[in-house]
Amino acid sequence: MIALDIAGCLLYWISLCVFFECEATPFFFFFGFLFFSFLFCPHFSLLVLGSLVLLIHTHPHTTLAHTSTHMALRVVLLPLVLVAACIALTTRPALSAYVETLMSSRYNPYTPAGVTGWSFFESLDSNCYIKAISSDYDNGAQDRNWRVQAACITSTAGESYTSGSFVIPGVTGPTGFPNNGSWNSLNGALNKYLSYGYMLDGLGSTFDATWKDRYYEGRGRATPAEFETGTCAWLPTANAALGPLGATCSGTFSYFAGVSSTYDNTNKDRIWKYYCCAMAPKACPAIPALTNGTWVCPYTTVGAVCNQTCSLGSRPSTSGATVTCQSNKAWTTSTATCNLGSCGSLPTVAHGSFSCSSGSLYGASCSLGCDDGYQPSAPTSISCGDTGTAFAWSTPSNGCGLVSAYCDAAFTIAPEHGSVDCGTSPQQLGTVCSYSCNAGYILATEGGTATTRTCATLNSAQGQWTGGSYPVCVLDPAYCSGVSAPTHGEVNCDNRALGGSCVYECTSGYQIRGQAAHTTFTTTCTVSDWSAAAPVCDPVECSTLSLLFGDVTCSAGMHYPSTCTAFCHEGFDLSGAVTVVTCNASAQWDADLSALCTVHYTPPASDDAQTTAITAGVGAGVVCLLLLALILIVILARRRRAVKRTSPSTLEARNGGGSVLDAPLVRHDEAAPNSPAADANYDVLGQHRTDTDLTEQGYSSPGAMSGYSTLGSPKAIEANYNVSTGSGVSQPPEYSN
Repeated sequence: MIALDIAGCLLYWISLCVFFECEATPFFFFFGFLFFSFLFCPHFSLLVLGSLVLLIHTHPHTTLAHTSTHMALRVVLLPLVLVAACIALTTRPALSAYVETLMSSRYNPYTPAGVTGWSFFESLDSNCYIKAISSDYDNGAQDRNWRVQAACITSTAGESYTSGSFVIPGVTGPTGFPNNGSWNSLNGALNKYLSYGYMLDGLGSTFDATWKDRYYEGRGRATPAEFETGTCAWLPTANAALGPLGATCSGTFSYFAGVSSTYDNTNKDRIWKYYCCAMAPKACPAIPALTNGTWVCPYTTVGAVCNQTCSLGSRPSTSGATVTCQSNKAWTTSTATCNLGSCGSLPTVAHGSFSCSSGSLYGASCSLGCDDGYQPSAPTSISCGDTGTAFAWSTPSNGCGLVSAYCDAAFTIAPEHGSVDCGTSPQQLGTVCSYSCNAGYILATEGGTATTRTCATLNSAQGQWTGGSYPVCVLDPAYCSGVSAPTHGEVNCDNRALGGSCVYECTSGYQIRGQAAHTTFTTTCTVSDWSAAAPVCDPVECSTLSLLFGDVTCSAGMHYPSTCTAFCHEGFDLSGAVTVVTCNASAQWDADLSALCTVHYTPPASDDAQTTAITAGVGAGVVCLLLLALILIVILARRRRAVKRTSPSTLEARNGGGSVLDAPLVRHDEAAPNSPAADANYDVLGQHRTDTDLTEQGYSSPGAMSGYSTLGSPKAIEANYNVSTGSGVSQPPEYSN
């Protein structure tokens, strides 16, 4: 402590010389040194005067008139520098709030020499004691002038102070002090010190003018209960005979506890020594460390009460816990603790979890780990913090998000002749890619038209596609529907895959409908099935058969393998070498049909039969005449209407100048050239006739009328019809009328 005071004052003295260039006036130095030395260096104040004297002696030419601006600036700056420097050097931890305060000296400057009696005790409080003694010798009075200074204990923090009892050695009670006893005899030795733990708090003396000596006595007081006495020691001899005396118990809370002197008969003066003891406030040792907290103490002396304070992140187990420093310098016991707070359950993170270094207590740090296929969304760690009112985890991140490229990108590419749908995040965990092939193709690895692959976990770094290898689209060998051979035909297919073909062919005697005989029909497999439906095999067709005055009946029409048989109409007889033909596979009849239909001839009958026939003939003739008459009536009626519309000359020319009834009966092939009957387009009555009229009468052409009379009665007629050509009528022999 003294070393710090010395360092502080030396710093101050050096600073003065630097700032004032050692030219400041003694007046300034005196007050500056005095103020700052007592303020910052109370135990080194004597050096202040010594330094001042040295400085003045070194610069005898200094004056009080130095008032330059330069000096003023230094006067302002000096205190600021000294305050900072001395505070840094003299700051030290205080054991307690007790302080020692020096009292003003009693009998200042000195008690007059030769005074019969004086005492120094009556103005001291119970917490004061004698700190320093000084004197000088008065040759005239052959006695000393004394000055006594006391120090008192005060507290700035309200520490308790228990006054000790006082005692006068050798005398019971304080009554009559200072005249109730003596520590010495005149001209005799004095050797008195108080019991250990007592301090000198009063002095008294009586002067004997004859012996030129004094009786000395004093009073002691026990040190306060809150203090304990430390070491004690005799100071060096305080004076020489007839010389000045000065003795101070140095050190805070040091006091006089004894005196010793011898008398010098030659010089009629005493030689003094003083006994000093040091006391200190009783203090408890350092309080045992409080885990996660501290004990806050205003001081550590006896009676001090320390309050428990828990550090951030912890809470006291007991509210308002304290410990007290006892008189035995031991702290009262306390079971109070500061326990770390807990943030409780960790936040729940989808697809991940936190792992913590120290559970969920305050200060714990937890790192986020994500499941395979996921990655953290920064930040990746949380910690347990203390808001002052509650414990809570720091705000976690958004959690674990899917790794954008976890699985191989190759599976997200559409296969050739196909497509793929992997959604919006094609490579993330759980992505399902759906594959499909174009029409006509199938997945070679699955045997179907669509399949899927799923992005699944493999490890934390990468995933794998499950469900099979990378899909490949190949031609579907059975894409188009199955085919079957048509009736009376066959089919040959190279395959049923897209682009494949089937060739249809009919068996012998049949041909593909709509095509020529002996040709094939090809259909191709397309995305919408076969390009054409299966063809139909129809039987080949032979040429059409016909028979005059007859017909043919066929088993299957004119188609292969139909068999046709010729027959004649009623009244005609069938003749010819070939009357049955068959249509073969080459669309040809196996033979030429030579059938012929001729009029059936009946030979003359017997008399009865002849009579019957004549009768029938007459009846038929009558009927014919009646019919003819009716026809004539109709014709005449039509002609009358026509006459009204035409001139008579025209009518006469048309009728050949005669009536119809005057027309000769001739064969139409022998008619006169200018006769209407010579024109095949007119009938025997001169009416125009068409082929239709002839056809309705059973004739195929006007020539068919050959052999008939003008009245249409047949003569012996024979028809010779060529079946293959349908023409050619042989003229029957003519019969006379």
